[in-house]
Amino acid sequence: MEEVIYRGRKFTLVKRARSVGGRTVWGEYLVHPGAVAVLAVAEGEVLLVRQFRGALGQWTLEVPAGTLEPGEDPAEAATREMVEGAGFKPPRLEAVVDSPGSEQKAEDWESGGNHDDLPGCDKLARAEAVS
Repeated sequence: MEEVIYRGRKFTLVKRARSVGGRTVWGEYLVHPGAVAVLAVAEGEVLLVRQFRGALGQWTLEVPAGTLEPGEDPAEAATREMVEGAGFKPPRLEAVVDSPGSEQKAEDWESGGNHDDLPGCDKLARAEAVS
């Protein structure tokens, strides 16, 4: 048995019954189409996008990321997010993480060239990005 508690643009919250040890247990579950995050590495630097987050009331620096459209291939979504967020189409994508809990994937790409002129991007040295 399943009951929709909330249905939004990006996710649905459902209350679902399941049998555990002969008794019925209810739980709330978030149903989401999945998402991608792109770790963009160029010339040893990580490219980040500046995003305004209304919930925080401020601008943040983030990796390009976004929600998958229903049935969308994660590699296509990663490319779409790079184009939308950074104004750049990555020449290569390589999947580096697949999160089984949320079906969320992270994509990694590398390219040569100077990216100082990419709209919406800031560079951060790899060492700074992991510290």
